[in-house]
Amino acid sequence: MTITLTTTFELGDNVTLAAYSKDEHVGTMVIKDGKLTYHNLLTKEVEEYNEDNLSIFENYCNEKLLTFKKVSDRKYINYQPNPKKNNTTDCTFRAYSKAEGITWDEAYDIASEYGKDMKLMPNDHKVVDKILKEKFGYSFTKFGKEDKKTVNEFAIEHPNGIYIGWLHGHVVTIVDGYYYDSWDSGDRKLKGYYKKEVL
Repeated sequence: MTITLTTTFELGDNVTLAAYSKDEHVGTMVIKDGKLTYHNLLTKEVEEYNEDNLSIFENYCNEKLLTFKKVSDRKYINYQPNPKKNNTTDCTFRAYSKAEGITWDEAYDIASEYGKDMKLMPNDHKVVDKILKEKFGYSFTKFGKEDKKTVNEFAIEHPNGIYIGWLHGHVVTIVDGYYYDSWDSGDRKLKGYYKKEVL
């Protein structure tokens, strides 16, 4: 099946395109294995389409006057350790899992234990900060307003090491120049990052 927006592509293609509304980057479209996934940066929602409902996405793009550009030098690797592949608010568990080489269940248990002890939710930033520093030995660096980079830019500039990027309402693991996430968060700006201290 072919759809035409400002470009033409096949669902059989494997491609990542950045969606723009005028000059603002508003989303990322990933076509892989016959499925189209749209990461809406404005609503933070992830929408999936196939041949049966692709016209809904085409109508949305035409209504919003979206244009698409190929993304070059993308450092994104899809990573979803959730045993049931559920799309849920578990970015902190995914981050611990990838960075520390533990299972999603182990990460969940660690976060729950700390959250219960601190009387906060397991994904609260204070809990995440304590786990990364106390449990896993990371140090934190906060970006100034002029220093902020996107996740993809940070990954390109850090080809070695283990980092966990801190964004507004999200965390993402960057390992040896690639960022691992269940969706492509590469165009979102980092507020700061945690770096794994090597003894």
